[in-house]
Amino acid sequence: MDLQVPYRYFTKSSLIILLAFFYRINISRNTSTYNNKLTLVTLVIFLFSDLILIHSGNIACFCMGLFAISIGKLCYASRFSNLNDISILKLLPFFLMCTGYVVFIIMLVYENLGLFFIPSLLYVFSCLILVLFAFLRKSAVSSKSYWLVGFGVFCFVISDTYGLLESFYDKQIFLSKHFVMLFYGLAQYLVILGLTLETVDISSEID
Repeated sequence: MDLQVPYRYFTKSSLIILLAFFYRINISRNTSTYNNKLTLVTLVIFLFSDLILIHSGNIACFCMGLFAISIGKLCYASRFSNLNDISILKLLPFFLMCTGYVVFIIMLVYENLGLFFIPSLLYVFSCLILVLFAFLRKSAVSSKSYWLVGFGVFCFVISDTYGLLESFYDKQIFLSKHFVMLFYGLAQYLVILGLTLETVDISSEID
């Protein structure tokens, strides 16, 4: 076994574990028990995907890792959801822009996807859903929470883009592995930080 593997188990899991403790300690008492549990379950799913992807050279592990990350993002999207009315006309331009970006990325890597087409499509689709639900939080949470989560989701997009391009387009793309981990770590941190602040009374921010 590669001597770096045990070390990577520690480094890749430490971020998620620390964020889980951070969230548990700092979450507002006004947050529902369901949302608290969903957030922690989501972090566990991401922890599982991080550990599985250590063995990304194995096709089965790589596909399982992509699937787990996709499920984690859909769980985050569910956590972001609210019962406010949705304006389809307001959402449409944003949706079209996100869809165009997804289509562009898939077209770049399509010829190299092969058996990974379905897992990669699910992976990108889950990111699109995550972005849309983060966008829809605006009228339901404090502005600080909204923008922190929004920047976090944007970091997810950058990390995912670099990851796909490095895996299926150009393995020599500039600092791809560093950017993937940097923006993935920032994404998780900003999202969790934003979730701890989402129930702050918006009116108090004006004072």
